[in-house]
Amino acid sequence: MNFDILIIGAGAAGLMAAKMLAEAGLNVVVLEATERPGGRIHTLTEPGFSVPVELGAEFIHGKLPLTLQLLKEAGIGSTTIEGTMKTVRKTVWNPPEDMEDHWEKLTNKLNELENDTNVREFLDANFPIDEYPVLYGTVQRFAEGFDLADIDKVSIKAVQKEWEQGDEDQFRPAGGYRHLIDYLVRTAETAGAIFHYSSPITNIKYDNNSVQLISGNHVYRGKKAIVTASAGVLQARKILFDPQPPAYLSAFDQLGFGSIIKVLMEFESPFWKSIDPAIGFILSDEEIPTWWTQLPNERSVLTGWLGGPNATVRSHLTNEDLLEISIKSLSSIFSIDEVALKQQLVHYKFVCWDNHPFVLGGYSYQTLRSDQAKKILAEPLEGKIFFAGEALSIGDSIGTVEAALHSGKTVAEKIISKK
Repeated sequence: MNFDILIIGAGAAGLMAAKMLAEAGLNVVVLEATERPGGRIHTLTEPGFSVPVELGAEFIHGKLPLTLQLLKEAGIGSTTIEGTMKTVRKTVWNPPEDMEDHWEKLTNKLNELENDTNVREFLDANFPIDEYPVLYGTVQRFAEGFDLADIDKVSIKAVQKEWEQGDEDQFRPAGGYRHLIDYLVRTAETAGAIFHYSSPITNIKYDNNSVQLISGNHVYRGKKAIVTASAGVLQARKILFDPQPPAYLSAFDQLGFGSIIKVLMEFESPFWKSIDPAIGFILSDEEIPTWWTQLPNERSVLTGWLGGPNATVRSHLTNEDLLEISIKSLSSIFSIDEVALKQQLVHYKFVCWDNHPFVLGGYSYQTLRSDQAKKILAEPLEGKIFFAGEALSIGDSIGTVEAALHSGKTVAEKIISKK
């Protein structure tokens, strides 16, 4: 069967494009490599956890217009994140930070910076680690932990922008992101879009007349295609192009794409409340450094977060290994015996997105060459193959669900305008 539009991937970008294109009257098929829609959005409900937990995207980082518009259309509420942020260093809670003493100097240096550079070069030139150990470590941990970035590659100006946005309110979609995914699938199917799951695309062939996507023994033909595979998949050349487009292949490699390990643990009781009943986020210097609660939900679930190169190094670890370092980290943070913590543990799950064969990483970050790469990828290959996804967003919310949705919307609008 021939289609107007072939879409690779049923993540947020692919679903947004499918919904809009089908509603515009185009004949659309979505080819998803896994058995479910959502991509790096995966809300899990399973025995052991008393609430739905997010294996991937969890937060709405600020009042993001497209995400909130879609939630409103779907009749899905959102919950404002509550709780205080606590710092623990060398088992000391809320230690005196000398970063504040240097913050003004750091800000001034950033504002004076004419040419962008990577984080390591900026710090080494202005705040060497032997003179500013806390400041250096804080900036590095932020870039690696929040942006999942390699400080030898990530743009310092991009990290600065993240800081400037850090005070915005954060939200969770009520009941998890799964409801937004269900809404996008349902509306796309109602408009006529067809979904094929467990259909990984390995080859794309194109000429002046059409595009062919190959999945096993199946060949899908269409007038145009939208590729929403992750930057990790594209960089690993898991999808081959015939003929090869050198400029596009090089552009894939210029995108930053980081690693993430997410830890989900439910305990018999919220023991962290003995420190502070209002704990929301914990930043530590432990092996699993970042943790958060479910506030305002009172369930006894803690989420741990390890991002960037440290997650890459540990991506080979077994669940048993990850359990040990998670318990050890929490034991040190809360000064609770490891055996006692394990006895309180009801259920747990670990997610290493590096090991997902159709993802191969967490989410994108801005390198010094990302802007140029995105300009190349914003132009359809031979006018027929479009690229979309959170890694290609040029807005202020890169690496988010909003970025993926906006990217899919932008591509769909381009196609619709030339119907």
